[in-house]
Amino acid sequence: HDPETGRHVERVGRYCGLLGRRLGLAEERCELLRIASALHDVGKIAIADRILLKPGPLDPAERKAIEQHAEIGQRILAGSGSELLDLAATIAWTHHERFDGTGYPRRIAGEAIPLEGRIVSVADVFDALTSERVYRPAFSLPAALKLLEAGRGSQFDPLVLDVFLEQVDEVMVIRDAGSVPVEGEPARSAVPRPVLPSVRPPERERRSRRRAGSRWHASREISIDVLESACEQAEAVLFTVGDDRQAIDAALAGLRGSVGPELLASVYVREHDRIWLLAQRGYEEVRDGFSLDQGIMARAVRTGSVQFIPDVELDPDFILATGGVTAELALPLGDGTPAAGVLNIELQGRTFPVEALVLFGRLAGRLEARAEAMRADLGFDLAALARLFVYASSLRGVEAIAEFATRTLGRLLGLEAAQLNVGDRRTAYVLSSFWRSPDSQLEPMAPADLERIAAVAEPADAAYSLLDLADVGLARDAGQDERRLVWLPLRVAGTEIGILVGRAPREVSFEHEQAEAAILFAPHAAALIDAAQALRREQRAAVTDSLTGLLNRRGFDERFREELERAARAGRALSVVILDCDDFKSINDLGGHAVGDAVLQSISRFLRVRKRAADVAARLGGDEFTLLLPELDGEEALAVAERLRTELVDEVLDESQTVTATFGVASYPGDGATATELLRAADRALYAAKDAGRNRTLAFSGAGVSAAG
Repeated sequence: HDPETGRHVERVGRYCGLLGRRLGLAEERCELLRIASALHDVGKIAIADRILLKPGPLDPAERKAIEQHAEIGQRILAGSGSELLDLAATIAWTHHERFDGTGYPRRIAGEAIPLEGRIVSVADVFDALTSERVYRPAFSLPAALKLLEAGRGSQFDPLVLDVFLEQVDEVMVIRDAGSVPVEGEPARSAVPRPVLPSVRPPERERRSRRRAGSRWHASREISIDVLESACEQAEAVLFTVGDDRQAIDAALAGLRGSVGPELLASVYVREHDRIWLLAQRGYEEVRDGFSLDQGIMARAVRTGSVQFIPDVELDPDFILATGGVTAELALPLGDGTPAAGVLNIELQGRTFPVEALVLFGRLAGRLEARAEAMRADLGFDLAALARLFVYASSLRGVEAIAEFATRTLGRLLGLEAAQLNVGDRRTAYVLSSFWRSPDSQLEPMAPADLERIAAVAEPADAAYSLLDLADVGLARDAGQDERRLVWLPLRVAGTEIGILVGRAPREVSFEHEQAEAAILFAPHAAALIDAAQALRREQRAAVTDSLTGLLNRRGFDERFREELERAARAGRALSVVILDCDDFKSINDLGGHAVGDAVLQSISRFLRVRKRAADVAARLGGDEFTLLLPELDGEEALAVAERLRTELVDEVLDESQTVTATFGVASYPGDGATATELLRAADRALYAAKDAGRNRTLAFSGAGVSAAG
């Protein structure tokens, strides 16, 4: 029926036998495991082919049906009295359980999952990722391994996963041998990939390109390899995350995480001749509810055709949502006219290669079913509100929760604008998220105005208040006179942690059900924000140096790894600077530790103020500090480090003490390919500078070190 499935189960069996031996199982048990694991999916004989062979994401009912195969397989195999079949029954029942307890069918966790089930879980997922399926092409080996590593401790047993990754060379020998067609079988054909219609920009745009010259230089195009890897990661998420909304959000997060902060992504769906936001990553301001004649996204939905805008300055329909956007790609979801929704990708300071059309076109096809399933959530009956609560509970971070809360309140009550501020009257309200309708020109209300409303109207005792701006003395013009204010205090255990505020025209009236839904939603949002703030405090404490407020060694190592991966993906430079205070021991000996601490705090303030926003400053320990300088090569970093050194020398940190420092510089990729190699190189440059007399800057090179200037 399907020769590739036969090859799949054979390969999985051989992977499992290898893993069993490396984990120290007896040879006889390893052979049983190899044979029994081939039956891990035997329960799928009870699942309809229309589900198994569906060329796209499964809907919730189909997903529920296919998840039954684990229990069906166990029932088929159990109770025979055969050691082999009993092991196969255990594997069939447990290979879809997850190490964190969120798998199926029984949601067991950790070592409660039999070892054999944990082994087959890793082997099965690896082979599935690296095999072509009816609903997607195979992933490359690096992409597959990265996805496995992302599941360490959540989906997979860390011990089993580490052993598998250590044997990846042997695994690939099995993989390559298992991919040879069995004699007598027809060669399998590749899964067809969707072909997008060619997109030809209007003649006016083509002429403008020629005139623009450097604006269209190829160096501004983002790397197609980077985009391909990012789309692979996003597609994988869509097939591994069960909840539709979480899958879409995670896919966009994966896109931006793989490419970098210059990429902005969003998914909108059409409902009642407007397009509504489902998920977004990277935007400073959230806008929602566009009509079908507003903007490039709406044009893609209205016409059902791809909108490829390599230079947004040339398109009069472009709507600016955040600064610096230079290119936009809007891909309709679905084949209808108008389309069911749109995947929108924007770039800051870069443009798209034409090949991006195929990559993102394929991703849009994968997103289509997931987005269509979410259109029902645009209403606000009790079931929809419950789904919103579940989704909100999956969000991590104050900003993500606040953005979702303002967008939800605006859509729920039909508001013109909504904002969420954290804090209270005593500590000041700090803006966390602002949303407004496409037709609105409103700006966020200032903290002082919010404090005045809180003091004058005293709404804190009510869960929901509807106020006129004129009544609280904040109407400044005729337009403001006509506006009403929805005020929802965010409280946890009786303590105010923020406010959720909406603005609407005076004539807007809210149904009882709308107000009730808002009253239910606000405390849920408050609880989530409170938990996110507590988590953020703990995370900051774990990676922050208590004396200086800079990153500590643990926090620096995490950021260094992230920046190094980003530099490698994008083919960009990255430099690291290590500096330490000259004669710090004598400072402590003469002035005591209080003076020494004050010097370290002054150096940390200096670095925090003088570094660029993208740079990363940390205290490695003692009197040793470090800076990461993204996108600066060795020569540029050496100049920056020398400037910082001379400025630091000029700063008198104590009336009787001028502090000097010595700097060492190393750069990726010339001085090293890993964080360890680069830190070692910078450290060698630092000590060479110390030996040369201190209070100077040296850079490392393969032949030694070179002095600044």
